[in-house]
Amino acid sequence: MALIGLVRVSTDKQNTQRQHDALAPICLKVFEEKISGKLNTDDRPALLNALSHIRDGDLLTVQEVDRLGRNLLEGLIVLNDLFQRDVGVKVLEGIAAGEHTERLP
Repeated sequence: MALIGLVRVSTDKQNTQRQHDALAPICLKVFEEKISGKLNTDDRPALLNALSHIRDGDLLTVQEVDRLGRNLLEGLIVLNDLFQRDVGVKVLEGIAAGEHTERLP
């Protein structure tokens, strides 16, 4: 199992260093996007690139679930979309911390 990291901020003015510091030591590769988390998964090139590197058993890894979306709710919506694509997710910190590999009920 490998961890593939995703760093996301909404604008070019935001700093990604804290996320890179958390992901780089544990991830095989880290992808970065500076794009709104409001967009659908298919409209986020860095997320799609990260997904193309994931193999069976690998986990997409983010520092907090809101890095998948604009906020917790939208992050959970993207998380559910990833489950539908058979992609597991590891969240390092926050309310959703842990490894998630099953669809939400």
